[in-house]
Amino acid sequence: MYDIIVSIIASQFVSAFWYSPVMVGKQWSCLAFPGCSEEEIQTLLIANKINYGIAMISSVVLTLLLKFYILQSVTSVAGAVNVAILLGVFSAVLEVCHYGFEGRPWKLFIIDHIHNFLTILVISCLLVAL
Repeated sequence: MYDIIVSIIASQFVSAFWYSPVMVGKQWSCLAFPGCSEEEIQTLLIANKINYGIAMISSVVLTLLLKFYILQSVTSVAGAVNVAILLGVFSAVLEVCHYGFEGRPWKLFIIDHIHNFLTILVISCLLVAL
């Protein structure tokens, strides 16, 4: 149970850091909310607080799926890295058509899917190592 809790918390830290102004937060917000000022973006993000709850639930579900189904036969960190690469590519392949048809910027696709990969990588490695 300890590994699950640590993995969930770590995934939230990965997201907070990745989307912070120190990393790609400013780029992401300009791409995700084109034409909006920083104040408008902050207002939108704060107004939609439910999204933070959804992100937490998503992290819990992902961690549980990785723990009890996907990583069952993985016994090493190297194996966890392989799983993360496979799932990262899988995630990107599923989404690439949506970004193209919806006209979303490819830079946004790259930012979001590197985040997905990093999240899966951190969770997988922690679940196997702890």
